[in-house]
Amino acid sequence: MRHWGIIIGCILCFLVAGAPSSAKTQQTGNLQEESGATLSSDQDEHGKPAITKLEDIVVTATRTNRETMDVPVSTTVVTAEEIEAHKIVNLDEALKYATGVWNKRMRGIADVGASISIRGISGGERNLIMLDNQPINSVVWGGVPWSGINIDQVERIEVVRGPFSALYGVNAMGGVVNIITKKPMQQTMSLEAGYGEDHTTVSRFSWGDRFHDKFSLSFGAERKYTDGYPTFIQTKAASAATPPEGAVMVGTPEATTDVTGGQTRYIIGDTGNNPTTDLNLFFKGAVDFSAGHSLSFHYTHSKQSDDWGRPNSYLIDQNGRKVYSGTVYFGDRSITFREADLVGWIYGGRDNEIVAANYVNEISKRLTLKVDTGVDYQFRYYTIPDVWYPANALISGGPGTYYEYPSTVYNTTVSSEIGILDSLVATLGISYRHDHGEQDVWPLVDWNVEDSKQARTTHIEGNNDYYSIFAQAEWRVLEKINIIPALRYDYWETKGATDIAGITPQDFDTKSDSMVSPKLSIGFRPMESLSFRASTGIGFKPPDIDKLYRVLPAGGPDETPVYPNRDLDPEKVFSWEIGFDQLLWQKKIQLSATYFENQISDSLFQMTDASGTRWYSGAEAEVKGVEASMRVSPSDWISLFGNITLQDSEVTENKADPTLIGNDLPSTPKMMWNTGFEVNYWKAQLVTTVNHVDRTFTRDNNTDAADNVPTGQSDYTVADIDLHLKLTPQVTASLSIDNLFDEENYLYWKAAGRKYLASVRYEF
Repeated sequence: MRHWGIIIGCILCFLVAGAPSSAKTQQTGNLQEESGATLSSDQDEHGKPAITKLEDIVVTATRTNRETMDVPVSTTVVTAEEIEAHKIVNLDEALKYATGVWNKRMRGIADVGASISIRGISGGERNLIMLDNQPINSVVWGGVPWSGINIDQVERIEVVRGPFSALYGVNAMGGVVNIITKKPMQQTMSLEAGYGEDHTTVSRFSWGDRFHDKFSLSFGAERKYTDGYPTFIQTKAASAATPPEGAVMVGTPEATTDVTGGQTRYIIGDTGNNPTTDLNLFFKGAVDFSAGHSLSFHYTHSKQSDDWGRPNSYLIDQNGRKVYSGTVYFGDRSITFREADLVGWIYGGRDNEIVAANYVNEISKRLTLKVDTGVDYQFRYYTIPDVWYPANALISGGPGTYYEYPSTVYNTTVSSEIGILDSLVATLGISYRHDHGEQDVWPLVDWNVEDSKQARTTHIEGNNDYYSIFAQAEWRVLEKINIIPALRYDYWETKGATDIAGITPQDFDTKSDSMVSPKLSIGFRPMESLSFRASTGIGFKPPDIDKLYRVLPAGGPDETPVYPNRDLDPEKVFSWEIGFDQLLWQKKIQLSATYFENQISDSLFQMTDASGTRWYSGAEAEVKGVEASMRVSPSDWISLFGNITLQDSEVTENKADPTLIGNDLPSTPKMMWNTGFEVNYWKAQLVTTVNHVDRTFTRDNNTDAADNVPTGQSDYTVADIDLHLKLTPQVTASLSIDNLFDEENYLYWKAAGRKYLASVRYEF
């Protein structure tokens, strides 16, 4: 039934709204759902965690500093203490326990394509990710350099669910994630070293200090390395055959199916371990000229490289030797394959440079000026051996292709916060953003040797420019009612050029479009411990440079080229939500629930014909869902928590391909839930969590319905455990075990099995 969400939402609202009230909660440990409270967990003189302090201030939801109970939108704040409690290695994993968020990390530490989905709006390009208010989504392929952000520099992560184009413009369809870095208020230093499964090592250093009660300075470095594990499992179909004399005979391989479940396939081997190295550096300086008047500058550099080890064949002949190519027989069947089938796919890396500057000047009690400006440069590069078509690569070398994807985002926003009345605050702002992206392609004589480049075959570049103006009012109509209307106008221009071998070079004329993005939020707080909220708004996402200009040559599992489309329209979403936050039982229980709907229009989709695959606009879809979370803290030393997200997605219109109507949206799990507990006792801290995500589709036609097969999608329920022991006031030893019960699952790649990481941290 398509409207189950409304029924569940109404029941939850009725049950909780009728419960007795209490004052604000004091919470410990994990993710503070909905209310977005920022926590700090200090130690008392006995090494026991002191009562946590509630600092419930959030800035992303309104661009102004506001108590979260007074901000009528769904917000989660993940603090530095929570990140440390979970021993997060890559920053995106800090969001996997947040309500309404799916953290899709497909191959452990080695995953360079990790992404998040918020309320069924999937992909890095549809959810705005910022570092100190600077957008860091790649404009070529939508990726975010999650692994390149140093854990030690993060003060908190604010997750605001729902469309926020009214304040932030492009990308903000599903929500906004703002990573806010630390500004030290006293001298701090930390050193950490960890070792784990697959020869994984993690080492970090950070230092910070404050001088003359005015200047702050911090810097640090982080290195992560892993030998990795076999992430790509290769399968082949078999044919009926009678072994000829002298045939290569092997044992019967493990049987599975293709992603549709309709064809039997056999596992023949894997592409080897997937080693990865990450290195990042950060620097931040700030000066507080006076109270309310400050300037900060932040720089992050990161470099990630990924590789493949020697492939493994699971086929062993009658002489006990592994078979890496040819035709093999087992029973009355045969399999024919090449070395290319077992060669790793992508060898490469990514360099990132992020600069963000933030200026705040509280000119008077009623006027504050803010300037946020910065640059995000990403350089993605990789080699693909000829493993697909015509598949002539060998383990030792052979033909391949080298790709480079540089992309740059310049962004500047100037805004002013004006206190018109004590009950009315207006925010006015202008913004300019420039995106530039390129694609360059060179054939390689030998994929093992980058210097074996031949003449460049492809050069593509494009620019997107955005000119914006926005306004917001925060109007406290009555003491208990807060209304926040917002409106933004964006003017968008795009221009690009292509130079592809065998095709006449093209210099495309400028194309332009504009968008008006309204948003309205209403909050009602009848008592200190209870708040109701409702909001509605529009989010939009113009097509990225890759979909407008980039060409992918024939290759990949489907052996078809992918062509751009200059006629693509911006994707849009109209959303609304209603929910509440309730605090109960002498500050020991927190309950939250939200019902939401997303109506998506001009959604992009791919279609394939005889010439290749292209992107098209025009599909429509909807997502309806319910989010609920609860936290119970019966004492100062124990906390239990859980949340659940139910979402129902459906394609409602697609004139180009009506057969897709009624299908689920790709990458939209129907149910996600998290549960766990945290114990702080004496000098020990124990955090356990269980994370469940339903299986999703990756194809628009939903034909990839097989569960837990290579290159398919699995549902999964994974338990993690983190144990910390305070050896001295400065030294903490930790042991983290992810996927405690070693569950096997696939998110195209084979997901990581049980992994441990032991570490020691020194800080003062």
